[in-house]
Amino acid sequence: MKKHGEAAFFIYFVLLLLVVITSMYSHIDIVNIIYLVVVLSSCLKFILIVNKSKK
Repeated sequence: MKKHGEAAFFIYFVLLLLVVITSMYSHIDIVNIIYLVVVLSSCLKFILIVNKSKK
C-alpha cells in the first residue's frame, strides 16, 4: 500500500508539472515561472524524503 501512495503522489506531481508546461506553451509570465519552480522543488523534496525513508 505504501508503494501505491508514493506512486500516486509522484503522478500528481507529474500532472502538475504538465499543467504548468502546457500553460507556459501559450504564454510565459512570472506566475507560471514561480509555479514551475515551486512544483519542481516540491517534487525534488518528495523524492529526497522517499529515498531517505527507504534507507
